[in-house]
Amino acid sequence: MVEKMKFISIVGPKEEIDRVTSQYLSRYEIQLENTLSELKDLKNITPCADSNPYRGVLARAEELAGRVREIGNAAPSGKRMETQAAVALTEELYAELEKCRAQKSGLEAERKKVVELLVNIRPFQNLHYDVASILHFKHIKFRFGKIPVESYSKLQEYLMDDICSIFDECGRDENYIWGVYFVPAAEEEKVDAVYASLHFERTFIDDDYEGTVEEAYDKLTARKRELDGKLRELEDTFQDKLESQKSKVLSAAQTITESSE
Repeated sequence: MVEKMKFISIVGPKEEIDRVTSQYLSRYEIQLENTLSELKDLKNITPCADSNPYRGVLARAEELAGRVREIGNAAPSGKRMETQAAVALTEELYAELEKCRAQKSGLEAERKKVVELLVNIRPFQNLHYDVASILHFKHIKFRFGKIPVESYSKLQEYLMDDICSIFDECGRDENYIWGVYFVPAAEEEKVDAVYASLHFERTFIDDDYEGTVEEAYDKLTARKRELDGKLRELEDTFQDKLESQKSKVLSAAQTITESSE
C-alpha cells in the first residue's frame, strides 16, 4: 500500500533538537532528507559535524541497566525521563561504580598476594620457628620445599652418612614430604646437588611473614577473611543503591537509547 507523504522543514535552535525529536519525530514513520540538497537556495548553511553526544553515556547506561536486570523484578517507570536528567543520573551512578571498581581492584590485589603467601607457607605450619629469623640467617643457608616420599629414605641415609645438612620435616601427603633443610654456607653447592639428585623441589618464601609459620598462617587467614568481607560489602553497597533506583536506571537507559538513535 502506498501512503502519501508530506514534506516539512523544521528550523530552530540546535539545543532543541533532542526535545523535538523526542516529542514529535520519534512518534511517526519519517524519512530524513539531506538539508543541504533540499534547501540549497539558502545561504550560510553548513553541515553539522558534531559526533553523537550520547555514544559514551549510552554504553554506561546499558552497563548499569544490565546490572539492574541481574537483580530482577525491575521495569522502567511509565513516565519518560528528560534526556538531561537521564544523562545526569547515569553519570552520577557510573562515577560511583568506577570508584567502587578502583577500591575493589586494590582489595583484590592484596587478596591475591595474601592467597599466594598462604599457599606457599601452608605445608610448613609445623615449623615452630620465627620465619623472619630464618630468612635472615647469615652463615646458614636454608631451602624450603618438598621431596618425593620414595626419595625420603635415601635422604635419611645421606643424613646418617654425616652430610652437612639438617632436614626439618614439616608435613606430608601421599606423594611428598614437606620441610626445610639447612646447610652451612661453605657446603651449600655440594649439599644442594645432593638434594637436587633426590628431586627436592624448592618453594620460595617471601620476606612478608611475621612470627612462626603457624602464627603467620593464622594472621594471613584472618586477613583473607577480612578482605573477603570488604569485597562483599563493597559490591553489596553499590548493588543496594542500584536496586533503590532500578526503575529510574532503566528509564534513563531507555531515554538515552532513544536520544542516541
